[in-house]
Amino acid sequence: MKRYFYRHYFRNKTILAFCTLATLTVLISSVPGYHFIKSLYLDEVTNRTGLLVRIYSSAADSSFTGLLQLGAPTLATRTFFLQQLYNTGANARTDVFVFDSTYKMLISTADKDAYDKPAESMLLYRSELTQLHTDSVFVSIPFKGFDKQWYLWGIKRLPTGEYFALKESAERLARVESFAQVFWLIGLAAVFTALFMALLLSRSVTQPVDKLVRYSEEIGKRVFTTSSPGGLHGELGILAKAMANMNNELAGHQKERENMLAQIAHEIRNPLGGIELMAGLIKEDLSRVGSNSTYPERILKEVAGLKELITAFLQFSKPKPAQPVNVQVNNIFFQLHEILFAETQTRNIRFTYSETTATIVFDEEHLKMILLNLCINSFQSVEHGGNVEVNFFTGGGYWKLTVSDNGKGFAPEDAENLFKPFFSTKKDGMGIGLAITKNLVLENNAEITAANNPAGGCTFCIEKRIVHAT
Repeated sequence: MKRYFYRHYFRNKTILAFCTLATLTVLISSVPGYHFIKSLYLDEVTNRTGLLVRIYSSAADSSFTGLLQLGAPTLATRTFFLQQLYNTGANARTDVFVFDSTYKMLISTADKDAYDKPAESMLLYRSELTQLHTDSVFVSIPFKGFDKQWYLWGIKRLPTGEYFALKESAERLARVESFAQVFWLIGLAAVFTALFMALLLSRSVTQPVDKLVRYSEEIGKRVFTTSSPGGLHGELGILAKAMANMNNELAGHQKERENMLAQIAHEIRNPLGGIELMAGLIKEDLSRVGSNSTYPERILKEVAGLKELITAFLQFSKPKPAQPVNVQVNNIFFQLHEILFAETQTRNIRFTYSETTATIVFDEEHLKMILLNLCINSFQSVEHGGNVEVNFFTGGGYWKLTVSDNGKGFAPEDAENLFKPFFSTKKDGMGIGLAITKNLVLENNAEITAANNPAGGCTFCIEKRIVHAT
């Protein structure tokens, strides 16, 4: 996941930025909007309840409360109260009652036997009611009744000391509460819309950037024959043109270097051939007369070493262009085993490879030389009786070839220099083998890495995306 994120960093950052912006926009607009609508409604229903309490409470005037103090209300008393209440605009569904300072009910429209029953619902507001002045009104916060509907209490303190309570419906509050879900759905839709727009925008923006990235990767691999991406405009077009000019300059310098090294090698190889021929003739003459031929033999040995070094230089500076074909991996492993068999017997090295039927697209001669160089490097690193193994893996759209050993490995500070030409930790090493190996790997559009093993030794890994020969 982390590798994918950084591989498409610009696109993913664009998508993340859009989604974050959409989410914040929804939160900033929806949440305050919901609370604003709820506050408006609560203010409206609170004011309405307070007004209704003042209107309806006129039915409980001093003459009526005087009747209530005589005892339980009679039918006539109740009828008189209801008539007074209806005259103020109330109806049969209006739920009101009167209770005294001890929270005992005196009369109720909802319960004809309410007299002397405790007004339990009013005990929740004991503190507010104690501080309520005569003719003042208190309106409670909304609450849900036993029928799951929203209500408010409006309570007025009467001049005679009793309290007049109205239970007013706040049914629209449930609708306001449902707005929260609507806002969240709108927010979710906005986030998905932002995600979709971000995908479209990031694709239109990052596709040209991806083209430039792939083009720069090819330049980094010294594949100078790749054409620069077309169809780019503005700043990206200028950047593409600059990269194309850089590519052409690097290709020109590369060609000049190859030609120069080839010419130098040619100029050195010719006299070396003459020296080798003359030394050979001297050796034959000395052999015929029975003289010591040690010096000519040393000359021939040094000349052979120089010719090998020049050949290595040429392979490094100008590798043979890759000709990818379908290669049977197991056949290459078998050929390696035959080439290295004598060395394994002499030094008692255990050389193993994984059996596989896989076929990969690669230059066959290049692959053989790459694996041979890596195996020779491992053979030189292990002690007598050491282990060297070659394995093949596939997964995630890539294949991997690894060469592992249980030798000494390499120092951490040498990691960045392993594939540089003329770098070697061996006493008689030329430092050109791994550099040639890397060039051949890059020539086949693959990658090579090296890492020390936890148990000792190191592993070289060649990795390439799985492709099919055309």
